[in-house]
Amino acid sequence: MIENERTHRKLTGDKDISLEEFRKAVGAVIRQLRKKTLRLTQIKLARLVGITQASLCLIENGRRVGRMETLWHIAFAMGMNLSALVAAAEQLAETSATDSRNKKSI
Repeated sequence: MIENERTHRKLTGDKDISLEEFRKAVGAVIRQLRKKTLRLTQIKLARLVGITQASLCLIENGRRVGRMETLWHIAFAMGMNLSALVAAAEQLAETSATDSRNKKSI
């Protein structure tokens, strides 16, 4: 386990969530809210936030998590605060990690 993952596990109460799982979950939460709740295109949300559509695409696909400032602007543009976005992502990552472990044990 790399040092960043150890630090992340300390911050998340030693839950078994990797940084990759968390990054993917952040993107999934953003994409779901953008499409289903706000009905915005990537281009419209990116313009609201002040980033490129390509950057938003990388974040939504879990290939990049984005800076804290960027995530704050995304959350604000979607009508929520950063802590709510992170909490939703952690919950999704925990569920996904548990599902993956359960599938491996079958």
